[in-house]
Amino acid sequence: MANRASSDHSKSRSNISAGLNFVGATVTVDGSTATMNNNTATWQITSPRAAPNATITIKDSSGNVVQTVKQSLSAGAQNFSWNGTTSTGSSLTSGNFTISIDATDASGNSVTTSTSATGVVTSVDVSGATPILTVGGNTYPATQVKSISKTS
Repeated sequence: MANRASSDHSKSRSNISAGLNFVGATVTVDGSTATMNNNTATWQITSPRAAPNATITIKDSSGNVVQTVKQSLSAGAQNFSWNGTTSTGSSLTSGNFTISIDATDASGNSVTTSTSATGVVTSVDVSGATPILTVGGNTYPATQVKSISKTS
């Protein structure tokens, strides 16, 4: 029993140490939700092949569609930024927004894309087995982190 308690204590210390390293860092995480910062929400979209017919649907935190954008996607990773202008012309300046993408290639075949978001880690919950990062008001398990950068 003492060995298990010691092991749990070591994992807890490891989570705390990992959590401290994340705070203040800029991370890119798998996910479709981004936070509007400085009137811009940005996602990274990765497409396995060119998709000249893509519809990007942007929803607010309540699930309401606020904008739909039609554009082509290149093969590979690319940034998609939205300035908060809704389909009715009003401007949203803050909040969390989610995108979904319906894309097809030149032959009309469906193209499955993946999305990620980038932001600064403001806090980390280390109470569980996996640290949970707060990035722009959204939470992500540390296992969804794709990249980390810190300015010195």
